[in-house]
Amino acid sequence: MSIRRVLIDTERLRLTPIDRRHASDLHALWIEPDVRRYLWDDEIVSMSQTEDIMFRNEEQFARLGCGLWGIAAPPSCELAGFAGFWHFREPPELELILGLRARHWNKGFATEAGAATIRYGFDVLGFDRIRGSADAANERSIRLMQRLGMRFDRRQIVAGLDTVFYDAWAADQRRQVSETR
Repeated sequence: MSIRRVLIDTERLRLTPIDRRHASDLHALWIEPDVRRYLWDDEIVSMSQTEDIMFRNEEQFARLGCGLWGIAAPPSCELAGFAGFWHFREPPELELILGLRARHWNKGFATEAGAATIRYGFDVLGFDRIRGSADAANERSIRLMQRLGMRFDRRQIVAGLDTVFYDAWAADQRRQVSETR
């Protein structure tokens, strides 16, 4: 299966669709304690789980034009993190997801990658709304969603976890752009 090569460049970052060639780098990122704490509820995911997600990611890019992008800060090609849109819960709901290696925290990379991903969702994919969620205890992710202009929607217990939901709306983004002109 061929993955669409949808690149997203920002001032400092390059987001590249993740495929099976990135599985070992992504797996290493996903099992880092600071990353897996909330992303995987502190579970150490197996390499085969990561490979399965990479296969599904390739399918999702081919079908929807989006999925998980790897984040790199050129000139380095190192996988600094990931960002994108992924289906969560039942029934499946497409949500913004983002994670960085701890050594890349506090550099503005999450905000920059998140903003670019949201813009892509609105401008290229034509989304009206982009949803994000986080464990209620995950203060970093909540602050990130707020910095990205997402608004609090609700707090609820999902699969036994205290979860908060935030939304970004295309209409709000268009209004902000017109106000800055």
